[in-house]
Amino acid sequence: MAKFRFSAATIRSLNKLLDEGFVLKSSLSKSAKAEIDVLLDNSILRVEGKRIVVNREPELLELMAATPDSPEELDHASAAKLFGDAHKGGRQKQFAILVRSRGDCVWRRLDSDVSVSVSDICDKTGIASIVIEPSDDWYSDETIAFVENDFCLWNCQRFPLPEEVTSVIAYHGMADSRLIDWLGFRKRAPKVFWCPDYDYVGLNNYLRASTKADVQLWVPPTFDLLLESTAVNPERLRKQKHLVESLRQSNDPDVQKVLSSLMAAGGGIDHEAFIE
Repeated sequence: MAKFRFSAATIRSLNKLLDEGFVLKSSLSKSAKAEIDVLLDNSILRVEGKRIVVNREPELLELMAATPDSPEELDHASAAKLFGDAHKGGRQKQFAILVRSRGDCVWRRLDSDVSVSVSDICDKTGIASIVIEPSDDWYSDETIAFVENDFCLWNCQRFPLPEEVTSVIAYHGMADSRLIDWLGFRKRAPKVFWCPDYDYVGLNNYLRASTKADVQLWVPPTFDLLLESTAVNPERLRKQKHLVESLRQSNDPDVQKVLSSLMAAGGGIDHEAFIE
């Protein structure tokens, strides 16, 4: 039988088969079923009632070993659960981030030879989802930017980010502490920009990230002009007033500049105002 690369779904099913002695035919995904049918046709596996069992284990192991390691592919239900967990600030270690590209960008595992072209995935599907946990070894070869909400993620080509940014990642509201821990565990990119909503919570998110990781606050060139003409939600700033004292204590000159502008204007600016 010619060697070929199994999909991640098939590898998961075969590992379960080896661990438990069988897999149920009804439990196979469509992609796994097609590849396991090839193994059945070649008598490497065999059917016993509703179960699939190993017939020639040495050959099966040889074929599985010929499949290189790759980032784990998730079924839709698992991916949705992990992204939902990230959005809701859950407690499990793994969660999903959404990434869009603004040019050629490659993410790779620093401790292995695995690499993924995020830009190729985005060209095909519009968006990439990467499962992360704080202690993993993901690294982007190009500059990353974090934006606050999905609207800015989808419109990242129209958002005035630095030209060097090629990967854009969304977070929501009070940034998940696991995301900040992930940033702080090891260097994740040559440079990381933090692009919050420009209010007290947004600045606080940036300070939380900057205490653990080397991140830079991004203030668009049109910030002062837009703040003067379109400052919004003075009530929001009043509700966030408890954060002002800690922001005032920051030594970051960009934070102090934005903070002074917000307090003078009496309102903040949502990301959407910068979409061109």
